[in-house]
Amino acid sequence: MNAVKDHIKTILLWSILNLFLNLVGLVIILLLNEDGYNPFTNLLWYLKNIGFQTLIFSIVLFVTYFFIKNQKLHLYSFPLLQLLIFHLIFLIGFEKDDNRFYFISSWDSWEMSYLFSNQQNLIEIISVFNAMEGSFDDTMFVPDLDRFYFVWILLTSIYFFIVTWLTDKILIKLRSLNHKKKVDISTDLFDTLKK
Repeated sequence: MNAVKDHIKTILLWSILNLFLNLVGLVIILLLNEDGYNPFTNLLWYLKNIGFQTLIFSIVLFVTYFFIKNQKLHLYSFPLLQLLIFHLIFLIGFEKDDNRFYFISSWDSWEMSYLFSNQQNLIEIISVFNAMEGSFDDTMFVPDLDRFYFVWILLTSIYFFIVTWLTDKILIKLRSLNHKKKVDISTDLFDTLKK
C-alpha cells in the first residue's frame, strides 16, 4: 500500500511541476510574441497534451516498479523511455538524398502525433525568436534537420529529465521533513511517557 501511495505522490508532484512549467512557458510566449498570438486560446489542447504526458509517466512508473528494483532507475525510466522513443522517431524519419540528410514525416503520422503531444512550452519559447524553417505543406513535414533534432528531440528529452530530477529532489525533501516530524512526535511522546 505504501508503494501505491508513493507512486501517487510522485505522479501528482511530477504532473504539477510539468503543468506549472508549461504554464510559465505559455505566459512567456504570450509576453514575448509580437504577432498578437495568444497561446491560451489553445489551452485545452495544451492540457490534453499534459494529461497524455502524465498518463504515459504513470504507466511507465507503475510497470517499471515490477521490473526495476533500483529506485533511481525506476523513477528515471520515463525520461529514458522518452529519449529512446524520440530518437526512434528521428531515425524512422531520417533520410538521405543527394548527399543531404533530412527528416521527413506526414503531419498525421503517429510519430508527429507523439512529438506534438510531448511538446513543451518552455522549449517553444525558442520559436518566438527563431521559427523553425523547412518545407511544410498540407501533408508533409520536412524541417531544418539540426534545429528539429536540437529542439524537438534533444531539448524535450532534457526537459523530461529535469522535471523528473526536480520531482526526485522535492520528494527527498518531503520525506526528510516527514521523517523529522515523526521523530519529533515520537520524541515528544517518549518524553511525556517518561514523566
